[in-house]
Amino acid sequence: MAHHEFNVKIDLGGLIGELQASVQRVINLVASGLTTKQHITSDLFRLPDTSMGITVHDKLNWDTEMTQKAYSQWLLLNGFRDVIEGMSFFLESAHRVLSFWELFGHQQSKITVTGADWNRIITGGDKKFNKLHFPPKLDHIANEHGIAIDAGLKGQILTINATRNCMVHRNGIVSEADCNVPDGLEIRWTKLVLILMDENGGKEVVPPFKADKGGTIGLRNREERKIFSLGAQIQFTVQEFADICWCLLLFGNSLKDSIQKKGVELGLINLKPPGGQNV
Repeated sequence: MAHHEFNVKIDLGGLIGELQASVQRVINLVASGLTTKQHITSDLFRLPDTSMGITVHDKLNWDTEMTQKAYSQWLLLNGFRDVIEGMSFFLESAHRVLSFWELFGHQQSKITVTGADWNRIITGGDKKFNKLHFPPKLDHIANEHGIAIDAGLKGQILTINATRNCMVHRNGIVSEADCNVPDGLEIRWTKLVLILMDENGGKEVVPPFKADKGGTIGLRNREERKIFSLGAQIQFTVQEFADICWCLLLFGNSLKDSIQKKGVELGLINLKPPGGQNV
């Protein structure tokens, strides 16, 4: 049997970078569409670069205003769906990191890994994990790998994913299967807000605003919630879409920090503070 030596280097900065790139890609596409929506008119209902036009329902008559409104909502809803898909891929990458740590254990010296070990933990583990739905993926990371997940952010992410499920499986129309509160489908997220501190205390402000010379500006996270009643169509504003993207990045950073802490506990990660000594 042949023996090979190899080293595995895991960069957790690359892990969170994957999520950041995924979210930024969606933001770029949504922003580009919203910025140019005023150029979308009902006269443009022909697919470009085709040999002939296709019309399959001639009674869907949109004027320019209806077209721009529908296009804006389509951009926001599809952007929302895509950023959630990106979060699922991020969890799969996080699981891959944890699988490598499981493979090599607590040891930092040379160890022997058999093909059976590799197939069971890496190849087989990836396949099983990737088939899981979003909530079980979170539970697997927490329970099987001992990773602490922030309860508040987890609760928000689960409501965001539940909203995504309604959009994918029921075209965004809230059914009884989607209701997670008595009033319907509730979605919660963390919003980043600006706080103006002055002699009267602190208050939230929205740019542009004028601040007194003696005032200071700070940032604060605040939970937002929105409820879609039974039978309602899911819709978001541009600000809500941006805030939900921020919430996903908060969760991603929180999970990355928990994975990093676990790596330090296992002796697989050395953190070097400014003094240069290993922690």
